Amino acid sequence: MTTLPQTAPTAPAPTAVTPEAQRDHQRLKTTRATLLPLVNVTLNLLLVGSGGAAGLREALGGGDAFLERAAFVGVYSLGLSLTFLPLSYALGYLPDRRAGLLRLSPGKWLGKWGQRTLIGDTVSAGIYLGLNTVFRAAPTAWLPGAAGVITALLGGLALAQPWLSRRLTRIEPPKDARVERIAGEVFAQAGVRLRQVSVAHVSGDTRMSNAFVQPGPRGAELILSDTLLAGADDDALRFVIAHELAHFRRRDLWRLLGWQWLSLMTMVGAAATLLGALGGWAGLQGAGDIAAIPLLAATFMVAQKALDLLGNALKRHMEYRADADALRLTGDLDAMRRVLERLGHDNLSDPNVSRLTEVLFHDHPSTARRLAAGAAVLTGRA
Repeated sequence: MTTLPQTAPTAPAPTAVTPEAQRDHQRLKTTRATLLPLVNVTLNLLLVGSGGAAGLREALGGGDAFLERAAFVGVYSLGLSLTFLPLSYALGYLPDRRAGLLRLSPGKWLGKWGQRTLIGDTVSAGIYLGLNTVFRAAPTAWLPGAAGVITALLGGLALAQPWLSRRLTRIEPPKDARVERIAGEVFAQAGVRLRQVSVAHVSGDTRMSNAFVQPGPRGAELILSDTLLAGADDDALRFVIAHELAHFRRRDLWRLLGWQWLSLMTMVGAAATLLGALGGWAGLQGAGDIAAIPLLAATFMVAQKALDLLGNALKRHMEYRADADALRLTGDLDAMRRVLERLGHDNLSDPNVSRLTEVLFHDHPSTARRLAAGAAVLTGRA
């Protein structure tokens, strides 16, 4: 949602932020968003087409027993992640550290990469094994079983997210009384119960910032990064909180979960169709063959990139709407401008990215378009 720094003593000094630097970083992000999925699909298709997937299945016992299938998914996931490690380092860590966006040493970055990869691979393994079990049991009547797998996965992730946040990041109560005061005022003005304000300590890792409102059974928790608090004046902080509160009041988290469920079901449908057509390719033994998992993953990746066009349009709409709600609450377009300009500076975001690039790759509108929409809200034209 809102994504604002404080320098770490060991970090390299950030280079001066110029429009050209912002455009260069935008080109790098576009390259990553295009190249990495392409490499992923290519590697998965090569693994199946070369017979490597079928060979791995046989080497691990044939794939009939659950433990054999779990071993296949584990070896496959580990191998794919390690293959992508050099690309993640070369296209992610190195340029982002040179630009001052990341402050992690190579060793610490590798440790965090390992943490996040373990979580991601565990989630993926749950999907793959669950769907493989469904396709084995009901190759033509997979819809109810797949819906159950996807629902259980997303529900589990939603429940685990608060716990995971605190395992990956140090989150503590704020030491600055003004933060709780401003948050309390904004929440009270909106008529929403604020359970807790917390600070996520990320300044040792990055200069980028974040803020979000986490729902809970006893009220909302507002979480702000220490990088955001280090440089935000009261009015800017008020706008950020009002923006994140708007997402909470509009139930955008639940809307996104619904969209993710629909997207995953669409991806499963595409994969089931392809596996049905190519189930005997390169030594595969039908849609329920565990060796078909790389083909399933490749189909997921292609379908996801297509669905992202719709998903990102939905997210951009949510951002415009949250901006409008925040402006109606604060009436402060100048604070919004300061927040967005600082975000563009700190994140090396191009404030005037082309409409085509935004449609193809961005889940947030450009700074220029957000400010124009915000001005329209305050003048009564939106």
